[in-house]
Amino acid sequence: MLTGLAAAAIVGRRTAPGPAALVVGLTYLAALAFGAPVSGGFWCLTTIGGLLWTIAVRPAASRRDAACAGFLVLAVGASAWLLDPDNAALLMLVMSVALAGGGAVRFARSRTDTARERARWHEVEVGAATAAALAAERAAFAREIHDTVSHAVGLIAVQAAAAEVSWPGQPAAARQALGVIAATTTAALADLDRLPPRRAARPRQPADLVELIERIRAAGTPVRATGLGLIPPARLDVAYRVLQESLTNVLRHGDGAAAQVTVTTDDVDDLRIAIVDAGPAGGADDAPARRGYGLIGLAERVGFAGGTLRAGPGPDGGYRVEVTLPAVTDRVVT
Repeated sequence: MLTGLAAAAIVGRRTAPGPAALVVGLTYLAALAFGAPVSGGFWCLTTIGGLLWTIAVRPAASRRDAACAGFLVLAVGASAWLLDPDNAALLMLVMSVALAGGGAVRFARSRTDTARERARWHEVEVGAATAAALAAERAAFAREIHDTVSHAVGLIAVQAAAAEVSWPGQPAAARQALGVIAATTTAALADLDRLPPRRAARPRQPADLVELIERIRAAGTPVRATGLGLIPPARLDVAYRVLQESLTNVLRHGDGAAAQVTVTTDDVDDLRIAIVDAGPAGGADDAPARRGYGLIGLAERVGFAGGTLRAGPGPDGGYRVEVTLPAVTDRVVT
């Protein structure tokens, strides 16, 4: 009867392994009290081993279940050693294997779950980093397109108006304006050809700055430039965009005023680029018109390079754009 009761406790292995282990342990204590040993057999492996395995392997096993498992081990061990010493060693081995095996599986599952959680978080972090990189790349791409197209459209609009006014009374001036339009579109197409991400962009050359200034001059805006040779190769791209945006603004808003480009360096080799136009007397009133998306994008570009941009009416009228870029280090100091 006691053997059957102990074996029947297997029904509680999945739903209540702790109480089922308690029942088996009490059965063995009752057998010890009455001096009637519980019969051994295959049921011991399935019932006692199964209950101990289930408690050991469950990640959410409570202290109560653990106490019931300990009580089962003590009760079965004491009863077997006193009433059935021939099978005591086997029972102890079965219980030890069940507890050790269940604990090992629980530990392995815990490590696996932890690894999966870390992999999931890593995937989330990589996804977020990838999305941020794509957004930054798209923003940079859009900024390049805006700078190129805005500059070209600005020059074309001014020169198209000049050609319309000059024709047919001044054919030479009209031809010059059309020539500037042609040069501007050619340069814009060359700039756009540099943009595809799968193609290595041709690095800027000092000649690109000279060509840009000559194009602005040909459009009718006198430009004086000093210190262009001080710009290091690593800063040519941002310097080109600074001159492009600033000189285009002079052309569109300066009413034909002359522009002065000055490039200097200080004691720590920081680069300073200043673009100043004489402008009309009411240049300060024109300041809001120049604070469009071009200067906003230019400020972001300069900020990415570690520099600063200041733009506003000049002290003597006109408009002033000043950019400061930190010195470029060509080696890592350790």
